[in-house]
Amino acid sequence: MHGVWLWRVAAAGFVLAALYHAAAVVHPALAPGSPGWRHSLFVGIDLLVAVGFFWRTRVFAAAFAVLTAQQLWSHGSSALRLWRNEHRVHWISVFVVVVAPLLLLALLLDLRQRRGVTGNR
Repeated sequence: MHGVWLWRVAAAGFVLAALYHAAAVVHPALAPGSPGWRHSLFVGIDLLVAVGFFWRTRVFAAAFAVLTAQQLWSHGSSALRLWRNEHRVHWISVFVVVVAPLLLLALLLDLRQRRGVTGNR
């Protein structure tokens, strides 16, 4: 359904996110609201997700659905708090809240299409 380009772009985006989190471990001022251990954890998560977009299995889709829910909660609530308290937009959070569910939808559609073609997966 979707060209390989979508999954390559998604994987590259998660590699960039891993680099951002790695930079935040080294330079905590980049993301003062999160502890270093959390950034370290997301370096690994983001790299696993990047790899997952090449395999796109049902297990990966389930894991990505959980991650999407966590990101909506985390980024969505912090963006809303920032807007309410400081009237500022946190563009990274807006991007995550919009793109993560779209990627999940594309992933589910891709799995459905591939299951129809191969009979399983």
